[in-house]
Amino acid sequence: LVELNPGAYRMEIEALKLNGPGKDHEVKELIITANQTLEFAHNFESGIAKIGIQKQGELVDATVTIKDQTGATAAAARTYSSERTNPTPFTLSPGTYTVTYLTLGKHKGVKNSFQITIEAGQTIEKIIKL
Repeated sequence: LVELNPGAYRMEIEALKLNGPGKDHEVKELIITANQTLEFAHNFESGIAKIGIQKQGELVDATVTIKDQTGATAAAARTYSSERTNPTPFTLSPGTYTVTYLTLGKHKGVKNSFQITIEAGQTIEKIIKL
């Protein structure tokens, strides 16, 4: 609950656990009158991409960078060689992204990219086999 004096306001809402374009929503003109209670909600659409890397069944440590269509980094993380983090989940706004990975550790030096399309409410799992 936020108490405001009567007047016109601009409100921005940011989804803290969502990555990619669409994680911000702006209400340009919000008019508040005296003794008014106004409820506001916004539904942020999202999907999940689970990215994992393996070599001959062994989990591979790697950096994963996800860029939106403008080339801006939407999310980045590391897979590590643990079942808890490989595949690594990324919560993204719907759209098409370029995923780049670079392997580390004993499998270091393999770099590649691919595109992935995220749809609202969907989970896509991509396991890269080296």
